[in-house]
Amino acid sequence: MRDVAPRNTSPFLPRCAVIGTISEVVLGGVFVTAATAKLITSQDTLRLIEFLGPGWVEAQTVLIGLVAFEWILGLLLISGVVRSVMVPASVALLAAFSGLLVYAEFRGYEGSCGCFALGESVQTAAIRNVFLIGIGVLAMVMSSNEGTRILDKGEQA
Repeated sequence: MRDVAPRNTSPFLPRCAVIGTISEVVLGGVFVTAATAKLITSQDTLRLIEFLGPGWVEAQTVLIGLVAFEWILGLLLISGVVRSVMVPASVALLAAFSGLLVYAEFRGYEGSCGCFALGESVQTAAIRNVFLIGIGVLAMVMSSNEGTRILDKGEQA
């Protein structure tokens, strides 16, 4: 029988973990930045929330909850706490945001999404979110030992 090196001795594993951590920090920074931008200029975000359904009072409540959730999610991603939950949650949130943006576009919304207070269209925001989802998937794959398993050439099946 051939000796097999332990899985964690792969020279690729530390690099993958670093890439995963950088991806998590980038995602966390995006969420903190988006939450801060919504606090500074919330009118576009409120318009989009109102367009998607609830009345003015509920839109403000949704905005406050959204800002708080984005801040918490972003800070947890940056700090690396509960990675196995936070990274998939960020990908799910970005997918939900993208779905809402596409829905608003199909319903005829023509204003800014209010995501980063940049005046960007919902189409631009949806495309950006797809890119961010890719970063989230990269973080999930690179941060897990299972995701780097194929790089460990010393392990037998």
